[in-house]
Amino acid sequence: MPYCWKCGSEYQEGSNFCQSCGYNLGAASDAHQHTDSSVSKMERWTGEYAYDKSGLFKSLLSQISGASRNTVAFSADLVFDGNRLSGTMKEVNTFLTVYGEDSPRYLISNISGYIDGNEIIFDKNYDGGGGYGHTVRYKGKFDADVENIFGAWVYHGEKGNFKMSRISKVLPTSLI
Repeated sequence: MPYCWKCGSEYQEGSNFCQSCGYNLGAASDAHQHTDSSVSKMERWTGEYAYDKSGLFKSLLSQISGASRNTVAFSADLVFDGNRLSGTMKEVNTFLTVYGEDSPRYLISNISGYIDGNEIIFDKNYDGGGGYGHTVRYKGKFDADVENIFGAWVYHGEKGNFKMSRISKVLPTSLI
C-alpha cells in the first residue's frame, strides 16, 4: 500500500486525497509516493537539542533544579524506508536532580515521521520511562554534503533547536 508523503499514513491506492490529513495525493510526485520495499536502511546518528532561552519551560526547570539545561545530548537509530522515517532515540535524563536517583538515567523515545526532499518531520514519543510519555514534534533540513540534520522542535508552545550528524550507516534492516 502507498503512503501519504505529507503525514506518512497509508492510503487506498487510487485515492485522490489522504484520509488522515486531507492532502491532495494527485499533487504528489512519484518521488514522494512510497511503495513497499523489502530493503530499508538503518543509520546511527548523534546530536543535541537545546531549549529556547526565552521559554517558560526552561526558566521553570532552572528554578527547580538550580541548573540550566543548555543542551541535551542524544543518540538515535533511524530507519529510512522510502519517504518514511522511524527509529529510537536515547538521551541522558537531565531531570535526575528534580526527581531523584529513582528516575532512569536515560530516557528512550520512539521516532515516527516522513521525509520530503531535504525536509524531515518526525514525532518523538517518550516511552513512559521516568513518567515521561509526551510527544515532541521535530522539523528539520537534511544537508547531504555534511550528513547532518538541523532544525527546531515544539512541545505545547515551548520550542528549541536541534542538530544531529550521521555517525555510521548500519546494515539494511532486511539483514538484521
